[in-house]
Amino acid sequence: MHQVAHLTSVPVRTLRDYVRRGLLHYSERRGTITRYPRSEVIRLLGALRLKAQTKATWSEIKRQLDTFSPADFERWLAEPGFAPAVAVELGVATFTSALTPIPEAPNGPTAEGAAGSWQRTELLPGLELFLSPSASTAVNRAAQRIIEDHVRR
Repeated sequence: MHQVAHLTSVPVRTLRDYVRRGLLHYSERRGTITRYPRSEVIRLLGALRLKAQTKATWSEIKRQLDTFSPADFERWLAEPGFAPAVAVELGVATFTSALTPIPEAPNGPTAEGAAGSWQRTELLPGLELFLSPSASTAVNRAAQRIIEDHVRR
């Protein structure tokens, strides 16, 4: 349960409430270990997204989720706005681009004469890597190794 809580950023206590309400179902429980099927974690992420987007009740969200086919549901979850590291972890999206341009911070440090934007990639929820456009080849290779170690699983 703690891994699901970490992955979804939902407290364990709230996950237990979702199980009680029937929003989340576990496949196995042994002592303090609870296992959740991948499909249930994906369904939970969809429910959380719908709740944030629509402010619907949980019963309305359950009905909306039931209208999706499994393939349509996974495509919808992989759309922008879904945390890329979580999507990759669950296999609902593939890693397509290691580094994404972001605007430079207006008051942030900048390299003298550097053109363009810093490059960004989310390694894990809450952990991002920023790469200067003027980075050397060795730095770019190191960044790529870090990305492969932490994002492509």
